[in-house]
Amino acid sequence: MEEIRNKAKKDSLYISLVYVGLGTMSLLAIASPTLMEIEFVSILFWLILLLTMPVSFIGFGILYGEGKDGMGYALLVQIIVFAIFWFITYRILLEKEKKRYNAKKRKTERSTNAQQNL
Repeated sequence: MEEIRNKAKKDSLYISLVYVGLGTMSLLAIASPTLMEIEFVSILFWLILLLTMPVSFIGFGILYGEGKDGMGYALLVQIIVFAIFWFITYRILLEKEKKRYNAKKRKTERSTNAQQNL
């Protein structure tokens, strides 16, 4: 059971790092005027921001309201969002792994019982 928890922790950490990290990088890039001068990069970061909007909407609101002065607050909010997203992802993956483990356990018990009945 401990290895199921470790696998869920590790997988949820990677998922959270990538998803929230992409959202944070796109927020910081949009706040930077030098990166937004290049049209392709600008479009790419806006698309990434739209895909990660569930975890970056508060940071976007802070940057929209405060401008560059709000970058520290936006980063703080993104760290809090990362922790919350990591916990939620961990719980989802843990339940999924437990269900998979129990189904596998039941399948082996059925096959063992079927062999004993023969």
